[in-house]
Amino acid sequence: MKINLIFILLLVLSCSKDHNIIFLDNDNILRDYSPNKIKVIYVWASWCPDCNNTKKQYLNILNKLSKDKRFEIYTISLDIKKAPLIEYAKNSIRWGIYFEEDKVWDSDIINFLKIESIPSLFVYDSINNNKHIFYSIDEFKNEYIK
Repeated sequence: MKINLIFILLLVLSCSKDHNIIFLDNDNILRDYSPNKIKVIYVWASWCPDCNNTKKQYLNILNKLSKDKRFEIYTISLDIKKAPLIEYAKNSIRWGIYFEEDKVWDSDIINFLKIESIPSLFVYDSINNNKHIFYSIDEFKNEYIK
């Protein structure tokens, strides 16, 4: 899949469910149908020690943001296989998950977003036409949580 779009939105046009987890269809991964929203994309993996150590903090922030109509929340898993992802995400991650089996760091969207480490939050603020990657939850909170 060649990516040549200016902005990002993970869009659930067609998806599948597994253990009540919504998996995004990679044919519809990049779109911008909500120009007045701030898109927050949480990038993580179940095998990542830092992701496991900070999961509760990130999910608390994302839950809070999901109640604010200015934000749209999505996630990207860098897991190698689906089974560990499901175990990590069930009962905790309620937003669409983008996942490319066996791709990890070679995923088209990870390369496009220029994500270098996880956990991270990619933010596309279409209101202010601003893109930023946060590798620290505190850095993100200082910018977006008042």
